[in-house]
Amino acid sequence: MLWLWCSAFSWLPASLPPPEPVKLVDWGYTGDIQTNLFGEKLAKPFMAANPGVTIELLGGVTEDAIAQIKAAQGASPYDTILLGEPRFLQAKNEGWIFAPHR
Repeated sequence: MLWLWCSAFSWLPASLPPPEPVKLVDWGYTGDIQTNLFGEKLAKPFMAANPGVTIELLGGVTEDAIAQIKAAQGASPYDTILLGEPRFLQAKNEGWIFAPHR
C-alpha cells in the first residue's frame, strides 16, 4: 500500500481498501409495491451507486414478521420494516422497534 505524508495528518494511505460488503434486509408489503416501487425504483439504483451493498427485499404476513422480531430479542432478522400507523404505534409502545426522532 502506498502512503502519503500530509502535514496536517500523520501517515495516510493513498488508497483505502474496498469497503466490506453490507447487506440490508427490508421487510415490506408483498407484491408490486415491494417489487416495483422499492425494488426497481429504490433498491436497484442504490445498489448500483453503492458497490458492495446488497438490499434484500422480503414481504409476507405482518404477524409473522412481528413474531420473528420479538423472538429475536434485539437481534432482528430485518434492518428496516414498513408498518402502517396502528402497527407502528404498537411497535413503538412495546419497544420492539427503534424509531428515530425527526
